Amino acid sequence: MQENPFGRGAATGTARLGHGGLTLGRATTGLLPAAVLAALAAVSGCSRAAVPEPETVPLVERIGELSELSRTDLVTLREELARLEEEKALPRQLTEALPPPDENLAAVFVNLFPPDRLPGILAEGEQYVSAVRGPEADPAALRQARAFRERFEPQRQAVRRALRRPKCVFPIRFTAGYAADLGFLDQAAAALRLEQLYALQAVAEGKAGEAADSVIVQLRLAAALASSKHPLVRFAAARHRAAALDVLQEVVLSEPLRRDDVLRVGNELRRQIAVWPADADAWIGFRALGLHALETAKRGRLYDILTDEEVAEFQEHYDMKALVEQVRKNADADALYFVRAMARVIEISALPFPRRRPELERLAAEWKTALAGETPPFVACRVLLPQVPPGHEMQARDRA
Repeated sequence: MQENPFGRGAATGTARLGHGGLTLGRATTGLLPAAVLAALAAVSGCSRAAVPEPETVPLVERIGELSELSRTDLVTLREELARLEEEKALPRQLTEALPPPDENLAAVFVNLFPPDRLPGILAEGEQYVSAVRGPEADPAALRQARAFRERFEPQRQAVRRALRRPKCVFPIRFTAGYAADLGFLDQAAAALRLEQLYALQAVAEGKAGEAADSVIVQLRLAAALASSKHPLVRFAAARHRAAALDVLQEVVLSEPLRRDDVLRVGNELRRQIAVWPADADAWIGFRALGLHALETAKRGRLYDILTDEEVAEFQEHYDMKALVEQVRKNADADALYFVRAMARVIEISALPFPRRRPELERLAAEWKTALAGETPPFVACRVLLPQVPPGHEMQARDRA
């Protein structure tokens, strides 16, 4: 599923499906040798690993140490980076140690499904989910969907058992920036697809209680994903939560729920609302990814953080060799602008969205003005910050 290891979010095919208009899924022109990819995979598994020796650390992870930005002559940038270190918000500080697998829900998604079969499982599962919706679902489609789901019943049950584990820490290497291996997202998506099928099949058979159980499982899996500070994971959680609520609506319209089923689903929703992770968390993670991108640009590797579409567009408007050099020379000021802009983004994340929207519009106007300046913060205002407003809109829909 990994299209390109150095592109934003390219380590998972799920990222390429889009998240409310975000361009966080990046399939780009970045180049890493096979040995580096193997090393990256080795440090991103779902088990506690020894800290690799410096000479074995992949380039993409060394970039995550922000060594070039940290050596800046720009005093204000050094101060901002020191503040982020105090807040434990640098990429290396957001990379969490993993609990033992038998205590960690996230560990169930390590090769839960054969990675080479995941695209087919996801596509076939989506086809069956569409086919069995509604009271007029074709009996033949229901039989085929059941046969498909039952092939993966051990995996579905494994995920349900894993929900009883006390912790959930996903193996996300923020030090790898947008190259972090997010393959678990596709694994989780396949597990959720099976639960959607189970719920829809249960309600078609008049088993509304079992359908309600399945909806609760889907909501809990979405909540587990939402606990991450990685924006791609957080936005994937929003998409899966919306899908679970769509299934719930289908269940309610097809088969009246008993009072105790309604209470169980309602209690789960109230519990999730009570412990809803702050919207700011996703933007703290986004800021860390952005700093990784800016460190990459300062090393003269602008192409590595651009999508194919951006490269094609920029080639029409810029001398790319000159742009790479301009961005490299201005990277410190670019990073300072980005960090300060993100401080404001994070601050307004606590506001209700109706009050947040005009603030975002004002910020977007400022970013556009800055981009038109003589030495613009190009990476901040052209590559990174345009992703912020649609991300906030997705968060608003998730809470609605």
